[in-house]
Amino acid sequence: MPGRRITGTLVAGLVLAASGIAWAGQPPPASASGSGAAGARALPAALHVAGTAVMLPHATLTSAFTQAPDGAVYYSAGRRIYLAGTPAAKVVARGTVLALGATAAGLLAAVGKTVTEYRRTTGATVAAWTLRASYRKVAWAGLYPAGSRVWAITDDNCDTCGLEYGNVYWFSTSAAVVHRVSTGTAYPDFAAATRSGLYYQASTSAGSYLVRARPAGAARRAANSYLFGPLAVSGRTVALLLHHFGEHSGQYLYGYRAASLQRIFTRHVPGSERDIAGTGAGLLALLAACASYSCPTAKVSLLAAASGATISTVAVPDALSLLAGPSAVVLTYSGGTFRMERLAT
Repeated sequence: MPGRRITGTLVAGLVLAASGIAWAGQPPPASASGSGAAGARALPAALHVAGTAVMLPHATLTSAFTQAPDGAVYYSAGRRIYLAGTPAAKVVARGTVLALGATAAGLLAAVGKTVTEYRRTTGATVAAWTLRASYRKVAWAGLYPAGSRVWAITDDNCDTCGLEYGNVYWFSTSAAVVHRVSTGTAYPDFAAATRSGLYYQASTSAGSYLVRARPAGAARRAANSYLFGPLAVSGRTVALLLHHFGEHSGQYLYGYRAASLQRIFTRHVPGSERDIAGTGAGLLALLAACASYSCPTAKVSLLAAASGATISTVAVPDALSLLAGPSAVVLTYSGGTFRMERLAT
C-alpha cells in the first residue's frame, strides 16, 4: 500500500492558498450531477468510528506512514520503524527513513537512494535496491507497492533551489533491476498505485498532467493546468483535490476514469477539504477548517467515487491525514501526540 508523509499533506491542506504551486487555467466544466451516484444500488451504511483510538508513540510530523494489504499500519521515527499497537520498534534502518511501503510479506523503507525490504514477521533484511539519481542527496521519497511491483518517486527538494520535480522508478521484489520511468517531471508527493499502474502528477515543458504509468512501460496522461494536490484511487476512479487561483478560485474535486484518464466529474468542494484517500470503505475526504495541525472540529466524509457527492460524514476530532489502504485509517494529532482511528460503514 502507498506510504504517506504528513508534511506533504499539510502543504496541501494548511498552506495551499499561499504555496503558488497551482495556477489558473481554463474554467472547469460544470459539476457533474450527483443524483445518479448510487443508481439502483443501495447506499452503504453511514460512515462511523470503529473501535478505540490507538496511540502511536514516537510518531512526529516528519514520520512516514504506510498501510499493509492486511490493514496493519507501520510508521517511522528517525531510523526506527514501528507497527501500530506494539511498543517496540520492528526494524532499525540504516539511516533516517524517508518513506515506507508494505507488501503482504515485506516492509519497504527508503533511506537516501536505497530501498530496503525487511520481513514483516521478523524484521530481517531481505533485499535492497538503489534508485540512481543525478542529485547527491534524496530529501524526499515516496513508495507505492502494488503486489510484487514497487513504484518509487525521489526528489532532492532542497531548501534553496525551489520546487524540484522528481524521478519515477519501479522494481519487482523478485528481481534486482530498477527501471526508471521518468526523470525530473514528477511532483514530489500525491501519488497512488494499483496493479494497473502508478498515478502521479507531472510537469513538462508542454504542460501539467495527471499520468498513469503502466507496468508494460507505456504511459497515459490527461492535461490539467490546476495541478498539484492530493490524489486517490478508489475503484475505477482517480480523484484529485485541487485548489484554483484567479478567476475561478476555490477548491475542486476532479474525477477521472482509472483506465483511460477521461474526466468524469468536476465538483466544487469546501475549502476545508484537506485530504482524500482510497480505502476499503470507499473514497474518503478529510475536512478541517482550522489553520493548524490540530482541529477539534475535523470531519471525514465518504464520497461517491462516480460523482464526488458526499454520502455520509462522521466527526473525527483532530484528524490530520488519511491513510490509503484496505482499512479506513485516520491519523489524528493533538498535544504533540499521534493517534490512529479506524472507520467503517
